[in-house]
Amino acid sequence: GGKMCFGYTMREGIVTTDENSEVVKFIFKKMNELKKQDITKTKRTQKLLKSLKRKGYKFNGKDFTHQNVKSILKNSFYYGEMKYGDIRSTHKYETLVSRRLFNNVQYVWKKVGSINMNDKLEKLVDEICEGEGEDDEYKSMIDEDKWEKKGELKDYEENTTTNPHSII
Repeated sequence: GGKMCFGYTMREGIVTTDENSEVVKFIFKKMNELKKQDITKTKRTQKLLKSLKRKGYKFNGKDFTHQNVKSILKNSFYYGEMKYGDIRSTHKYETLVSRRLFNNVQYVWKKVGSINMNDKLEKLVDEICEGEGEDDEYKSMIDEDKWEKKGELKDYEENTTTNPHSII
């Protein structure tokens, strides 16, 4: 076996939630709230870290780090899925977040890093190349990249049971 997820413990051979389960729930809910603000993923994470510190929440006795938060937010165990390599299965333990909330946070995580920046880049190229007639080559490079990013997003959406677009 591996290490127990933050928020869970083993008692008498049974996996159960512990006092940190409320911290895990807080992290997901807070990140979901922060997605409504038009700020970068880094700023969201910084705000979340400040909130955790203000509340006195600790990760194994120390202040939370960006990496601690990221590992919690990306861990599908919290909504009921176990992974071992490429194998995925549903577990029977208590879940700490709904799959919908988990997917919503994942979508925010992915969206900020890819689609939004590409849209800004496309707009910038449009402004630079306005009326010069040579913008087709640059636009096609951006279009290819944009479609690749949208393809990644589509693949991601197809691999989740809840369409993130319907949640936002």
